[in-house]
Order: sequence, then structure tokens, then C-alpha cells
Amino acid sequence: MRKFFAFALAAAAAIGVQAQDAKTLYNQAKKLDDEFNKSKPTQMSPNKEVTPDVALGLLNALEMYDQVLVLDQQPNEKGQVKPKFTKKIEDSMKKHSQDNDFNVAASVLFNADKKYPEAYKAFMISGQTSQKLQTVPDTVYAIDFLNAGNCAYGKDFKAAAAAYSAARKANINDVNAYIYDIGSRQNLAQQDAEYAKQAPADIHEIAKEGLQRFGAGQDFLLSNYMQYFIDNDKIDEAIKMLEQLQAQEPENANIYRLRGIICNANNKYAEAIPAFLTMAKYTDRFDYLYKAADDLNRIGKLMMGNLGNKVTPEQKAQVMEIFNSANEIANKAKTAEGADASAEDLIDQIQYSIENAQKL
Repeated sequence: MRKFFAFALAAAAAIGVQAQDAKTLYNQAKKLDDEFNKSKPTQMSPNKEVTPDVALGLLNALEMYDQVLVLDQQPNEKGQVKPKFTKKIEDSMKKHSQDNDFNVAASVLFNADKKYPEAYKAFMISGQTSQKLQTVPDTVYAIDFLNAGNCAYGKDFKAAAAAYSAARKANINDVNAYIYDIGSRQNLAQQDAEYAKQAPADIHEIAKEGLQRFGAGQDFLLSNYMQYFIDNDKIDEAIKMLEQLQAQEPENANIYRLRGIICNANNKYAEAIPAFLTMAKYTDRFDYLYKAADDLNRIGKLMMGNLGNKVTPEQKAQVMEIFNSANEIANKAKTAEGADASAEDLIDQIQYSIENAQKL
């Protein structure tokens, strides 16, 4: 059996159809289908308008058509399968796809604030039919899948992830499909303990795919890609990967930030410090600068606490260098766009650390 859309599953479609024959269902669906066609603007009637009710009617017609397709494949009393409506339905779907009608319906529903599930379904159907019938290039219908994901995001993360995944497979030329696919799976992992086991690997692969396409300058993708190595204690592999990226993009602040975080988390402070300092040279992001200054302050306090009573001039100088570097980065954070009062608080904390270090 040939199907055009994936919302009315065959098993679900079979429920309740026994009381109605295919002809009755087809005529009901055809009436809704015709109402949509009559409402479309034409050269002769440019003021016609597809309303949300008419757009919903088209979606209802599609669900009925799915049920008709189920019934149309049932054998008759002689055991023969002689579809009466399948060809008509296929022709109607092809015409809708060629005329971009499903996208029109989706846009109408979206603008009427019927984003999920209504506009979501319409955008998905638009993408699926265009993909099946090849009426437009893949990068065009990929946008339908992206729009569907945006309709579902925040309401049904599983549905959103399915849409973004379809957009990626259709070669979408928009990094947001990768970013929001990851975001959907991160949220879904919090809601679904079973999926949480699979989520890190999925996110890692999506981030990898996105980096290959859009480059390491995509901070969100790079951070999520590296997180997999961190979570699985593949520290040496992570550092090696960052070194390779650093050679390719020597002014990418996020590469140094990640290296600093990884080294810091694994007590490799001698490597973390220069990584954070280099990061600060290449970014004006408040969150990056603030976190680096805070981490350096913590490293300095930890080292100072481990010095004991006999502190050599070299040890004191090393601690002072860390705190002074933290202070420099914190002051840069204070003037960065989006800075808030927390920067001043951090500077006060670092100044307190410097005062204590001077007493060593």
C-alpha cells in the first residue's frame, strides 16, 4: 500500500473504519479537499483566502484519505484487491504538493497560533510529500522540516527532534537545525530516563555532523561534540582533538576555553592557565571571560591552600601570576556586552585572593 504521510498509522487508521465504507469516507474527505481548493487565491479571484478552518479541513481530509487507502486495499468477496480511490488520492496529493498547498496550510495555521500539533503536521506533510514526489529540491523541503521542528520545540521535544533530524537528512543549509536538534534531545533526555542513555551518543554524532558542515566556529556544536569525550573520560583524545582544531583555527576562543575547562577538571593546572589566558585574547563574550576568571581564581586558591607554611618566592610568584591573570580577565568581562553585577563581585573575590597571596 502506498502512503503519503506518516501521521495516521495503518493500525490506527483501521480503528473505526469498519462502520464506514471507503466510498463514504472518500466523499467526506473529498468535500474538505474541495473546500480548500476553492479557497485558494487565483488570478481571477486574488482576494480569496485560506482560513485556519479550511487549512484544518485539509489535514482532516488527509487523515480520512489514509483510512480510505487502508480500506481500498482490502480484498473483495472473491479475494481480489481492486482499489477504487487510491489513484484519485495520489493524484490529489501530487497536485497539492506541486501547488505547495501543504506549506500554505502550515503557514496559515502557524500565523493563527496553531503551531502544535496543527502547523507541525502540515509542515511535516509538506516536507514528506515533496520528498516522496520530488517536486522541489531537497534543500527546499528541508525548510518545511525545520519549520515543523520549530513548531514543536518546547511542546513536544520528541516530535521536534524527528523534524530536525528529517531536515538534516534533507541537507538543510541552516545550522539551527543542528543546534535545536541537540537542544531537543537534551530536553528529551531530562524527561525520558530510557532515552537519556542514548542521548549523549546521538548528540555527539549530530554535533560532529554539524561541525563537518559549518566548522569549529560554531561554539555550541563544538562544546557538545567535546562533551562526549569529557563524559567518557577520554581526556587525551579530547586534548588531541582540540590541538588539531587549534592548528586549523588558532584564534578560535572556544577551543582554548574547552581546553582550559578539560585541563582544570583533570588537575592539569599548568596547561589550564595558558589556555584560559589565550582564550581571553580572542573573545569579548562575557560568559566565557567570567567563567575563565572564576576558574583561575579557584585554581589560585587551591594552589595557595596546598603550599603549606614554607612558601618559596617562586611559588608565591606563580600564585600571584594566576590571580593577576584572573583579575585581568575579570576586568575585561566587566566591560563586555551583557555584563552584570556578578563581574564586580568576582573582581572583589579576586582582589581578596590577591591580598591573601601577598601575605605568603
